Amino acid sequence: MTRPSITGLSKNTCPDNQSSWRPLPGSKAYVREQVRMDCATLVQVAACLRSTVGQITPLLETLYFRAAPLAVLDCCATLEALAQEVEQDDVQTITERGREQLQVL
Repeated sequence: MTRPSITGLSKNTCPDNQSSWRPLPGSKAYVREQVRMDCATLVQVAACLRSTVGQITPLLETLYFRAAPLAVLDCCATLEALAQEVEQDDVQTITERGREQLQVL
């Protein structure tokens, strides 16, 4: 059940009878919350990429033919670079888009 509010927040009644206030879609509070959640998700994605690097590195160290020109040997450096790009560039892009949308509201 949702009730409108003049504060830009809506009261959502959860199935377990706990209440929480959430921003109304289209409000500035909603955009700010979406930016916060999207940035947190991107940080999680970067952490997953780094975790994968941590899992792959020991496997690569077991390769006997590491001196061969194997594409797999570049994957850890590529994943780390991608994690940095997601964590920095993508977070910045989301933040900028949020600011642009807030200016329109």
